[in-house]
Amino acid sequence: MERTENSLILISCSRGCTDDVMATAKAHGARGGTVVKARLSGLEELEQAYEVELKSEREIVAIVVPTKLRASIMEAVNASHGLRSEAQAILCSLPIEEIVRLG
Repeated sequence: MERTENSLILISCSRGCTDDVMATAKAHGARGGTVVKARLSGLEELEQAYEVELKSEREIVAIVVPTKLRASIMEAVNASHGLRSEAQAILCSLPIEEIVRLG
């Protein structure tokens, strides 16, 4: 096991927008990510809270990045693909305490 100073950025966005979201993240230092298909739960409450009509069919982009790059990547993705854009991206990040390399 290896101790790291990394963060996991999770980006929920409208289906079909992941390539653009990932391109923005890469332009700010990300190297790659994993895409998982998803569906929003509690759609009506979210739409009322944010006063926007949301698409329920989503994709989640998971990106592991050095913590020092986290803020700039998140700010760039939010500015270009945020909730009020076509991508309707919602972002969060989590610290990573350990990474186990496979193989």
